[in-house]
Amino acid sequence: MKTIRTFSGTFRLILLVVCAIPLSWARVGAEPTKDPDHDEIYQGPSAPETTLAFELWKQGQRSLDAGKRDEAFALFQKALRVDPHVIPVNLSLGDIYCERHQYAAAEGAYKRASTGATDTTAQFRLALVYSRSGRYREAVEAYQSGIGGLGSLPADIAPVLAQPISPRPADRPTLEAAIALYRGWESYSSSQDAKAAPFFRDAIRLRPNVAESHLLLGLLLQRSGKRDRRDEARAELKKAVALGVGHTAELADHALKSFPQ
Repeated sequence: MKTIRTFSGTFRLILLVVCAIPLSWARVGAEPTKDPDHDEIYQGPSAPETTLAFELWKQGQRSLDAGKRDEAFALFQKALRVDPHVIPVNLSLGDIYCERHQYAAAEGAYKRASTGATDTTAQFRLALVYSRSGRYREAVEAYQSGIGGLGSLPADIAPVLAQPISPRPADRPTLEAAIALYRGWESYSSSQDAKAAPFFRDAIRLRPNVAESHLLLGLLLQRSGKRDRRDEARAELKKAVALGVGHTAELADHALKSFPQ
């Protein structure tokens, strides 16, 4: 499956919800259908085992949101036993395996989730697994495959994603920061700010001088509307102005001027 994403500006993010959902709610080889409990479209058959697996996955997501990671992991494993082909189940399992440094298990889960070499969601996760396993050439190949799956690069992070990366240990921070930034942008674009923030912070930790990471974290903090986040939002946006050029610096400067005086 090849997912094409286009993006014409930070403040038109709502358009991306439609673009971002089909890939992550897919089952390999399935026809589109509708989740009766949600408005989102996902791709998956109506077979009873798939419906049950999907329900277990949703329970696991609720456990994750409540901070119950072990409970979520058990639910994802149960869902996998019911139907091993549901993509979000495998992605969620892979994420937990990766957090636990169980990279072989994470690789298997992400490969089950992949719909092909140009599947950005799974390929970027595989790139991270390979990087952390010291398999840098495979990491770069998976990353480049993921980039190919985008069709056109999102404007806000295009300079970062387009940067050449070599299969050397020295380029590991560049690779992993780009993946973190993309995953943060993906969550931010579909208004999942609580999930996006840790990715942006991780991208900044890995490469503190990338303006796009500071811009998006600053915009996220600003749109939260919380007074206790205003100072941090301003600080991040000021860094984006100082580090950025062109589109990035302009967006950051505009956001700074929009703060109440």
